[in-house]
Amino acid sequence: LSFILGGFQTAQFSLLFVLYVMCNRNYFPKRLKYNIV
Repeated sequence: LSFILGGFQTAQFSLLFVLYVMCNRNYFPKRLKYNIV
């Protein structure tokens, strides 16, 4: 049970990490534009 729970937590973390990176890809160019302007 602990092993399955740990695997689920890892999968959830990696999913959140991918979501975070995807959001940053869209967010950083906008922020750079604002900082330059």
